Formats: sequence, structure tokens, C-alpha cells
Amino acid sequence: MAKKVKSSRSEVVKSNDKTEAARAVDKYNAAVASSELKSIMLTDVSFNVKPDFFSQDLEKQKLVSNIEQSEPLHEEGEDIGVSFVEFKVSSREGRKQNLVCKARYAVIYGGFSQCNAKEVKHFLSRVGTFACYPYFRSLFANLNWSANVELPPLPVLKESVVPRQNKKSDEANE
Repeated sequence: MAKKVKSSRSEVVKSNDKTEAARAVDKYNAAVASSELKSIMLTDVSFNVKPDFFSQDLEKQKLVSNIEQSEPLHEEGEDIGVSFVEFKVSSREGRKQNLVCKARYAVIYGGFSQCNAKEVKHFLSRVGTFACYPYFRSLFANLNWSANVELPPLPVLKESVVPRQNKKSDEANE
């Protein structure tokens, strides 16, 4: 004889939450599987080196970078999604910017006509920067060489997979 098991309301809610989470993951994975990189386009670039840059000690120069990504564009049922990413690198001595390099890229993916718009935008916001950063890094290296400013190459862009909570608790667990 089968034993009847009562489930509490909280267990049912947790089960439904897992189902919703699983559906969201499936929708995101569908967007990832459907995605096709169509194009990475440089849409704007500026590079400015002030004469003061060359008279300053390179070791005193501080390289500062900034990445901004606008809200990705995609409409439900459309095939294409676009992400715009702007990079800025500046060299400073104190508060004075002696070198500034800015570039803006449009990253275009296709294959989304059957995908959920929310998940497509989430996908574009995660991959847009990583898709075009190598192009910006190369552009900066070329401009750096052309201007003979002798700055080091830009670092590789990394994304933390799991955020670290507390370094001391990590050390205690080792």
C-alpha cells in the first residue's frame, strides 16, 4: 500500500520557484544556443595626447579605464539584437588627463527570432563587452605605438564567475 505524503505550502512554493528558475535558465540557454555573431562595428573613436604627457615621468602616470554598456536593443520576434559598448582609457598625473582614448562599438548578434526578449537582452549585456574588448585593446595598442607614448598593453578583461565573500573566511577554509 502506498503511503500518502502531505506537502506543506512552503514546499510547493519552493518547488514552483525551482520550476520558474529552471524555465528562466532554459530560456537563457535557448538564446545562447541561437546566437550568431553578425558584426562588431567601431562606431566612434577619439585619441588625444597632450604635449605635457611627454614631459612627465611615465612611472608617475596612472592608467585609468572605464567601460560603459548601454541597454541592449532587441524586440520580441526580431532576429537581431544590438549591444553598444564604450571604452575609455586615460593616463593621469594627479587630476590632469594627459592622454585619452575613447572608442564605441556596436555588437550585433542574430538568430533570436524564436527567443524571449528579456533573455536575449540579458545575453547581450553579458557578452557584448567581452566580444568587442579585444578589438579595443588592439586599437589602443596600435594608437599607443603610433603616438610613441610607450604605455603598457591593456590588461585582459576577466569576469569573476563566483564573487568572493570574505578573504579571511576563504583562508580559514583552506
